[in-house]
Amino acid sequence: MAYRRDPVSVYYTRMASAALGRAWRRRGRWLEVPVPQMSSRASVACLRAGIDPYGTDGRGTSRSVRGMVRALYYMHRASDASDVLVWEDLGGALGGWKIRIMRAPRGDPRLPAPAPAWGYPPTSPAAATSRDWPQR
Repeated sequence: MAYRRDPVSVYYTRMASAALGRAWRRRGRWLEVPVPQMSSRASVACLRAGIDPYGTDGRGTSRSVRGMVRALYYMHRASDASDVLVWEDLGGALGGWKIRIMRAPRGDPRLPAPAPAWGYPPTSPAAATSRDWPQR
């Protein structure tokens, strides 16, 4: 079976390409990127394919934001793998969402510390109660 891209990320490809160009010019600095809501035509196409573009991904991030992030990483991987691309969710806004991205050379001290790896069993009592799946 051939590899197929996430349909939501395909919608955000052009915006991701423009954002990566701006991030390249501002290497090592955070850049706010708006993630607009999908057009009604694209939303209907996603819903017909069984994808809820306004749902969440299980960790509280909008499906549309995840689609934009996947488009960013797809375009980043195709352009230059020598830099690192990181992102942060800034939450919802009227008519869409906002994220921050940074593109910097590997090992740059301005990059945020890596997120802790998910592991099992949880290492702390607080981690035992913060699951991303329902408890039975």
